[in-house]
Amino acid sequence: MKPILASSILGNHPKCTLLILHGLFASRKNYLSTAKFLSQTCTVHALDLRNHGESFHGRHSIQEMVEDVKIYCDYHNIKNPILLGHSMGGMVAMAFALRYCEKIHAIIVADIAPKHYSFPYEKELQALEQDFSSCTNRKEVEEKMKPFIPDASLRQFLMMNIQRNQQGKFYNVLDTKEIRHWIEHKEELEYKGQCNKPALFIRATLSPFTNKSDEAKIKELFPNAQIQMIEADHWLHFSAADKFNTIVLNFLQSQVLHE
Repeated sequence: MKPILASSILGNHPKCTLLILHGLFASRKNYLSTAKFLSQTCTVHALDLRNHGESFHGRHSIQEMVEDVKIYCDYHNIKNPILLGHSMGGMVAMAFALRYCEKIHAIIVADIAPKHYSFPYEKELQALEQDFSSCTNRKEVEEKMKPFIPDASLRQFLMMNIQRNQQGKFYNVLDTKEIRHWIEHKEELEYKGQCNKPALFIRATLSPFTNKSDEAKIKELFPNAQIQMIEADHWLHFSAADKFNTIVLNFLQSQVLHE
């Protein structure tokens, strides 16, 4: 049996289970405030996807991550969860729903669409691939990243992946080798079939990741999808947290009430 994904579990609501699937270079830590807010309605499992956070490393692909989530659900005896995925996690949520529609109750997809993407993240990868073992504090870690990532907020986000090992040495928890391979080889992910379960797609209007033209494909694959927009950048769960959390909470509550 494959290893089980690391997670944080919040709340105790037997009628509703929500799985949060983070984006690239993130981890469950980036979504704990969202998870805490949503735990008033659902039992929330915030996951670390493979090659991220405290989860295991292995071949990086959306299809592999779909199977990881299925194994996690089987291990925890989770029936009919609602999947909430942002960015890369949204790709996992959509692919899971199309492969295992009968196993979910609904999906929520944040600022990603069912189409092919190229990810220009060379600078982020270079920053994370630095040798941090000689650093004595987080300021020195930041200085190593600064030539690649001038933007302070992006550096702080990426630095959440730099932790200390048992010997006190700084290291990168991400498997950047596998992630780089995935990005460079451009996984040909096919979104096909149909899932008629309830779906909520949240578009960030200041983000380049989704646009109006994506709506036809969304409706083709997910006929019961509703699409809402937030004036925010790609990190809508952070930059527009109150609005994002309210939209998601309302959707969750509507699903619980209709059970």
